[in-house]
Amino acid sequence: MTRLLAGMVVVLWVRGLAQAAEPLPASVDVTPYAKSLAVYHDGKGHYFVVHQPLHETQKAAERLFYGDGKRFFLQPVPSRGRNRLDAYFSIADPRVAGGAYSSFEYTKGKAAFRCEERVTPLQALEAKQAAAMIKAAKFYHVYFHRTPYGLARDTNGRYFYVDRVVHIDPTRPSEFRAGDFRVYSGMRGKMKPLRMKNVVSDPSGEIFITPDGQLKLIIDRKTADGKHSTAFWIAGGKKTELTLVEVESFRSLMMIFRDLGPYAGQRLERPCDDF
Repeated sequence: MTRLLAGMVVVLWVRGLAQAAEPLPASVDVTPYAKSLAVYHDGKGHYFVVHQPLHETQKAAERLFYGDGKRFFLQPVPSRGRNRLDAYFSIADPRVAGGAYSSFEYTKGKAAFRCEERVTPLQALEAKQAAAMIKAAKFYHVYFHRTPYGLARDTNGRYFYVDRVVHIDPTRPSEFRAGDFRVYSGMRGKMKPLRMKNVVSDPSGEIFITPDGQLKLIIDRKTADGKHSTAFWIAGGKKTELTLVEVESFRSLMMIFRDLGPYAGQRLERPCDDF
């Protein structure tokens, strides 16, 4: 099933008005493997906790954390690789064009973090200091589970955007719930969240009801007659057809997270927040 769609950039990404923080994810107990963990840092208060040796890439990918020394968040690692003792780990971040532009790298005994074209050398924290930091710190699962669900715009350049929570816990129900969704609208760089009243979901699609109107999204079921997905904004009895924009590509994700503004100033607790 196809999901709907689907200098200014820096200002919106880094210096925009901060959004409300997401709730903390579940904690992670690193005690069983704490002795295998090492700490790398940039000398400016940004720390990576990693499994050693790094060329054990499966374990290292499952035990890669980033934080400020007091709180660490597990990083989503969609791909990894090694060449003898060298290793790299891509860290998923919707603000960059793929994992190659957000990666923890270990080459010839030296560690570094790459965010886009910026490569920051990292140094290992002395073993006793690292052990003390790991013992005192709090560790959490991956932060920020919101993902784009639909994006559309009208002929005046006003965007309508819907995101939702992706539940990592397989015991959570998979059906759509009102609290899982957020609706935003506004011009490019000025999108604001709308207060949600209700979500109606059925086999034909979803209706996101706000105090100001209804955003109706129809999911593309790939019907035999070749009909396309459609979206409408209904307000004050007036129905405005919208142009859908896909949300799957790196280009679209970067536009949403860096340019449109729904997440302006919001930390994702990924290294590119700081590097």
